[in-house]
Amino acid sequence: MRRANELLARQSTTDGLTGVGNRRLFDQLLQTEWHRATRANRPLALLMVDIDHFKQYNDCYGHVSGDDCLRRVATLLRSCAGRGGESVCRYGGEEFAVLLVDTDLAGAQVVAQRCLDSVRLAAIEHVGSPVRRSVSLSIGVASFIPQNGDAAQRLIQTADAALYEAKQAGRARLICQQQTA
Repeated sequence: MRRANELLARQSTTDGLTGVGNRRLFDQLLQTEWHRATRANRPLALLMVDIDHFKQYNDCYGHVSGDDCLRRVATLLRSCAGRGGESVCRYGGEEFAVLLVDTDLAGAQVVAQRCLDSVRLAAIEHVGSPVRRSVSLSIGVASFIPQNGDAAQRLIQTADAALYEAKQAGRARLICQQQTA
């Protein structure tokens, strides 16, 4: 019975397509780590990752290949976030969130660059992309030390704004934002 409950719990927090955490797990982890970082006065970082021009990928190669691309990118992201306090979750569609515990902006930038390089070196063909002929990522990076009274949503909003800037700046890049109290 215990094993069945553990399996059910794992299935309810795992994205069925990519095998990384799902949005439910991300929301749970964010709340837990936000409170922990607040109590410990330690930084918490978030990478919001988007596969560039993914609609064109599906249009060019079909949804089955698109699913394979999502799985490959998820695997690459997971390999880039290797520490125990780093969690990769599918945020929605072709977006992923990488939560980095006890990580300042410089450390988060290193992980984000590793993700960009890993996907670039994988050279997943994408002839429909106006950026390059292989799959690329845009990444918004945010980090700060949460204070009492702050909402965890603030970290998402900051990373999302940075992601939007990365897309506006031409994609296939990362943009960092750091906020203080």
